[in-house]
Amino acid sequence: MKSGLPHLAGGSGLGYAGTAPTLDLSQLLRLAPHLQGALLHHNQTPLITVQPSTSPNTKPRSALLEAFRSNRCPILNLGDISQHALEFSKDQHGSRFIQQKLEHSSTQQIQNFWQEVEVEILELMSDVFGNYVVQKLMDFGAQHIKQTILDKVLKEVCTLSLHQFGCRVVQKVINLYPKTTAAVIAKKLEPNIMEYVLDQHANHVIQKLVEKVDSTILQTFINPCIGKVVEISCHEYGCRVIQRFLENSTNLQRKQILLEIEPNIFMLIQEQYGNYIIQHVLDHGDQDEIEKVVQSITGHFVDLSQHKYASNVLEKCIEKTKNVHRSSFVAEVVTSDKVGNMIEGQYSNYVLQKMMDTAPPEVNPALMEVLRQHKSSMERHSYGKNIWARLEKYFTDKANLKSRS
Repeated sequence: MKSGLPHLAGGSGLGYAGTAPTLDLSQLLRLAPHLQGALLHHNQTPLITVQPSTSPNTKPRSALLEAFRSNRCPILNLGDISQHALEFSKDQHGSRFIQQKLEHSSTQQIQNFWQEVEVEILELMSDVFGNYVVQKLMDFGAQHIKQTILDKVLKEVCTLSLHQFGCRVVQKVINLYPKTTAAVIAKKLEPNIMEYVLDQHANHVIQKLVEKVDSTILQTFINPCIGKVVEISCHEYGCRVIQRFLENSTNLQRKQILLEIEPNIFMLIQEQYGNYIIQHVLDHGDQDEIEKVVQSITGHFVDLSQHKYASNVLEKCIEKTKNVHRSSFVAEVVTSDKVGNMIEGQYSNYVLQKMMDTAPPEVNPALMEVLRQHKSSMERHSYGKNIWARLEKYFTDKANLKSRS
């Protein structure tokens, strides 16, 4: 086995003393003979600079890692970073190198690497670059490596789920291991499920679990949310979990959730995160569920079209609903005295464009005629240009058709 360079901050006699030490060619080759011939041309004296620590708890890079990062070191396989596996795993470039090599290394090479990092595997799970190495070990490590990682994750799953990088490892476990593993994780998180649902990182773990577990376990997640569905729907992270509930629940469970959402559709349409729930219902709901959204919009279409969040729901609703409702929306617009405001509106102009593209033939002419009356407004405002382009095309096509007949 090739021996790597010792950490300069360790007991090598070349300790870091406040200034960046350098190694000349003879020193480097004495410490790492396997690098011979790799450092520039043999007549030159390369300088391998060790970066000073940026914080009291940050170690300087070893000479081996610095040489690797500077492309001065022909590291070919995992064995070449022996004694430096942990350091490389926590370095951006070193981590990428390890991930690539794990895919093609022999069982013994992976085992040797594993023996070096095993004692610090939990630390790597929570590291910005090390977590990717752990995930690769789950893909390409031997069965005993996968089992050891799983045991560590299950023991610390509550803490890891709340961690920015640890949550990625938990998600990998949920994806990679059988449903029984997801059930064990769900059981461990269940007592504080609301904390995880609303957490910036843990919500991703909950979403993965919702997609993996059976309906009985899913119900244990839904139960604490009953009575709080609207509140969670308006939460930056909770709204994502509600959407996963709607996608993966049974009909009965879905009804439980919608029972709280439907009376609050009008409010949710205008809410920064709640509007995504209503868009989700329009995308994935049945016709009865879509009808309830339409009913909440009807009579308020013009005002809602000018709202930052509601306008997105209106575009989706126009796209997903029946022609009879599209005609009803057109009727609201053409009889309104706010058409000019809609044309000039930062958000409502997109709603108008969607209406022009989808209006049923029997009401489309009326819509186009009303909009044409506001030509001057379209020419003055940048938001009206796309509307005017559609109008010009419509009336040009209409004139061409009339002349041919």
